[in-house]
Amino acid sequence: MIDRRFYLFLCTNIIVFFSYNFSFGQTFIEGSSDNFFHKINSDVDRLLLPDAPDGCFQIEICGFDRGETYDLITGLTYSDQQLEIRDSRDVEWSTKGRHFEMIPESSCIHFTFCFEREEVRQFPFISYNKMSFQEAAPSSLSRYQGIIDSAGFSAEELIRDVLIGGNCFDVSNIQAIGPNPGRGRFFNGMTSIGIDEGIVFSTGNIRNILGPNTRPNTGSNLMGDGDPDLRQLVDDQAINDAVGIQFDFVPTADTVRFRYVFASEEYCEWVGDNFNDVFGFFISGPGIDGPFTNGAENIALIPGTTEAVAINNVNRELNSQYYFDNTPEGQPQGAGDEATCGDLLETDGVAIELIEFDGYTAVFEATAVVIPCETYTIKMVVGDVIDANYDSAVFLEAGSFDAGASSILESNVEGTGSNVIFDECLEDQAYFVLSRIGSGNLEDSVVVNFNFSTDLSTAVPGVDFVPLPNQIVIPPFQDSVLIPVEILDGFTGGPLRIVYELDFLCSCTNPFAEIILDFAPGLPRISAETLDFISCEDQTAGIQGVIEEPDLVTNTEWRDSNWDLIAVDELLVNVSQAGEYYFIGINEISGCADTVSVTVEIDQDLPEVNILEPDLLTCVVESVVLDGSDSESGSNISFQWQAEDGGSVIGVDDEIVVEAGSLGLYILTVTNEMNGCQNSMSVRVEGDFEEPVAEFNEPEELTCLINQSDIIANSPTPDADLEFDWSTTNGNIVSGLNSSEITVDAPGVYELELTLSRTGCSVSFSVEVEENVDLPNIFAGEDQLIPCDNPSVVLNAASSNHSDNFEINWTTSEGEILGDHEQAQIEVVAPGIYTVRIVNLDNGCEAEDFVTVGQNLPEGIDMEVVQPICPGDLGLLTVYSVEGGSFPYRYELQGTQADSISQNGVFSQLSPGDYNLLITDALGCTIERELTINEPSELIVSLPESYTLSFGQPYEMETQLNVSDSDISLIEWSPPTGLDCPNCLRPSVEITESTTYQLYVEDLRGCPAVAEIFIDVLSDPAVFIPNAFSPNDDGINDILIIYTNRSVARVIEWNIFDRWGEKVFSRENFLPNDDNYGWDGTVVNGEKAEYGVFVYVVSLELIDGEIIQLSGDVTILK
Repeated sequence: MIDRRFYLFLCTNIIVFFSYNFSFGQTFIEGSSDNFFHKINSDVDRLLLPDAPDGCFQIEICGFDRGETYDLITGLTYSDQQLEIRDSRDVEWSTKGRHFEMIPESSCIHFTFCFEREEVRQFPFISYNKMSFQEAAPSSLSRYQGIIDSAGFSAEELIRDVLIGGNCFDVSNIQAIGPNPGRGRFFNGMTSIGIDEGIVFSTGNIRNILGPNTRPNTGSNLMGDGDPDLRQLVDDQAINDAVGIQFDFVPTADTVRFRYVFASEEYCEWVGDNFNDVFGFFISGPGIDGPFTNGAENIALIPGTTEAVAINNVNRELNSQYYFDNTPEGQPQGAGDEATCGDLLETDGVAIELIEFDGYTAVFEATAVVIPCETYTIKMVVGDVIDANYDSAVFLEAGSFDAGASSILESNVEGTGSNVIFDECLEDQAYFVLSRIGSGNLEDSVVVNFNFSTDLSTAVPGVDFVPLPNQIVIPPFQDSVLIPVEILDGFTGGPLRIVYELDFLCSCTNPFAEIILDFAPGLPRISAETLDFISCEDQTAGIQGVIEEPDLVTNTEWRDSNWDLIAVDELLVNVSQAGEYYFIGINEISGCADTVSVTVEIDQDLPEVNILEPDLLTCVVESVVLDGSDSESGSNISFQWQAEDGGSVIGVDDEIVVEAGSLGLYILTVTNEMNGCQNSMSVRVEGDFEEPVAEFNEPEELTCLINQSDIIANSPTPDADLEFDWSTTNGNIVSGLNSSEITVDAPGVYELELTLSRTGCSVSFSVEVEENVDLPNIFAGEDQLIPCDNPSVVLNAASSNHSDNFEINWTTSEGEILGDHEQAQIEVVAPGIYTVRIVNLDNGCEAEDFVTVGQNLPEGIDMEVVQPICPGDLGLLTVYSVEGGSFPYRYELQGTQADSISQNGVFSQLSPGDYNLLITDALGCTIERELTINEPSELIVSLPESYTLSFGQPYEMETQLNVSDSDISLIEWSPPTGLDCPNCLRPSVEITESTTYQLYVEDLRGCPAVAEIFIDVLSDPAVFIPNAFSPNDDGINDILIIYTNRSVARVIEWNIFDRWGEKVFSRENFLPNDDNYGWDGTVVNGEKAEYGVFVYVVSLELIDGEIIQLSGDVTILK
């Protein structure tokens, strides 16, 4: 028999096989070794290997299409590290940045990857994607109820013709980001994502967006680059397939805004992982100082927060009010779907027939505050994180990008097509046109402020033309309104500018609308200006008239606001009243006049002065603020503080707010440096320095009965107006640290700092608490044992350190006391713990001690029973020690065998059965224990007596055990020939001749078992060649193929002849069952064969090396 002890070993090179029946694209590949296997079932997959060991591991992946091109990305989760390819088989590959482009040479490929883990949570992943190299869908796609995508648009068209709302701001430098198939237009999105149409950026081909939602892992690799700003958003993780658009714009409003929706196939199974596809709207320019490129900041934020919108913070758990699930009911989601998707898979998503993505956000609005007429850059971009699988997209609403006004103002002179009007003498012909623009609702009115530009206009409302309204309304469903300009009779010619503008400009290069009033030859032209204003220092102001063309002006006049004449033919006039003044130039020859107005302003207002009431000076407030900030202020206002009656200003005295350091009177003088006017105000700084007073009670002495004492501070001032701060260096305060009454539990000196809250003034007090807690001493004596022949013991307690006034008392919970319990000496008759207690009646202090009285009985046995391992083995009993009792001991074993006695406590050669162990000590005290020697179970292994196989047919051994497979420690098949795993319980066997196999196994105990099976192999191979086929390209029975079982290794040669013996088809050296090597009816000249009967001859090599020939006929049918 083989010694089982020398066949225990550890398997370190086990290939772990897992069978998956999933239709999705992410899989946990589990195992505990460094060899893995996976069978793919889709064109895109993400494989996770959490059990891969540090260092290197091997993986075999089967199911690839030979000769096709695949994109491969590898790495570690929560890391930027790539896996290193140490070895590969059956595949050609090359690197392209983070990508590996690979072409399988077989359906199964092999890789050896190596990596170095930096964190426990990092584990390897492998993502692959079958390359399609297709452009996005054309714009001619038919529309139905779901999302429609449309390519064929340039970045320029997408921004100018689709995204931009109105033409009221300038856009330039439009640049596409990433591959074209990920960018385009969409339509019919209202019933799914809540946006009807617009532009879309996707990390995959935008054709993938179309519903219905049939797959959880839709994606395509665009082989696009990354983006540094997206990479920064995800803590420097790798970015792939970044797609978007960047452009410059010059806003004419102070806010830019647009609406969008984010959607992703990463929902819901990858929420919380670091495959967190990301997007961003990065805006940079004046007034923006963000952490991204060129100081940009990301405005794709969750409403009301500074958090960027992403998969990991908008989902069913976080910000769920903004999340819409779109997974079909019961659709498998792969790794972690139960934990991350929860109950989302119990019902259909909101729009599974309309859009492919598994989840998307609510409609968000991105906004940014900007400075009108400055240049800004915005980059809108989305990207895959870590790998390039699982598409994500951003939908932007058409016409929602708005950075301009809601209306535009223009001017015109009727009948001229210009904005210039000539008036011989005061005729009206001009008007302004106000039109709505932008993305506003036509059903709403547009209300705008119609502002006259005093800076740019030279015409005077009410003088040269009838003043226009300050506010204009464009009614609903009306595109524009006309505002006529009526020239007054006082108009004296021009050119004069009537300039109006809106609150928000429509163009920074053309920000206003104007009408120019000009004159025909002969119109007088004048101008005027105000030289100064009336102030406290100067009671008059000069106004100056200017004759622009002396030949056209014969007389001049100055008139006041009441049109009273104040001067004739004088250009410079001094006036003492504020108001409007009119300078009139008259041409007596033409009878026309030109009038201009100037405004004389008066500024004799005293500056406002006001001082806030200052705080009081107190014991803690040594200075107070003198605050004149309610006074008038500005660049032309100065301040001066002055202190009297003992007051003093700390620091500067010419600021609006200063600091006073003492009691006294303070005066603030405010001066308007423009008009020389002054105004003053004074305030008095007062003080409050009252101190608190208090009395205290006599606190109780602390004893063993009185463990706490109260100290009470009594003050005529209410406690609410006082601040109590108790402290001690040698005592202990239990409660009331900040109140008038404290409780203490230790002797010592207690100090109180009492503060009057109103003034901050403090006074300190101290109170002493005394203590009497001397404890008496008591000793119960040494522990004793009650002898077996005389069960009685005398206990005698000794005491000290107490007065004559004391009490003593004995107690026991388990023992027994004879006589009086209240004496120092007592007699006890039972084992137990006896406690003596003494009390000093003067201070209530007490002490106690105890003594143990016991019996020395045997109480426990430390022994070991060694059970037999396999059938036929005997047991062993060993007694190591006895707890309690008196040595020496006598050991007696009673049971299945004859009673036996041992002096050392060892009993060997014990047959299975029940036993009783009796131990007796030197005093005759005994202790017993029962034990059982178990009958070992038998290991049984069985195989079918025999099994018959066809030639080349595999067979899996049908091993049966009476134990679990995991209980087997050693497996040996003999002979090992033809077995794929000689140390597996159920290996697969492929043999070409009959063989008898013997299986030897041992269980974890080392117990063996043996079984045999005879495998009978039939020698005939199985070959099938159809006798007819119809190569008419209808997709049914178009190709003639050689079909065999596994007995045939290859087809050496296959020839087909027509009825005249002419060879029409030939193939050599190929595998059977492959339609790529079948006959499709084409003859050697490339034409289709005629219908009829043909003869074939085929040479086959069997798996045992034998070569056979077969022949037959086949008929081509119509």
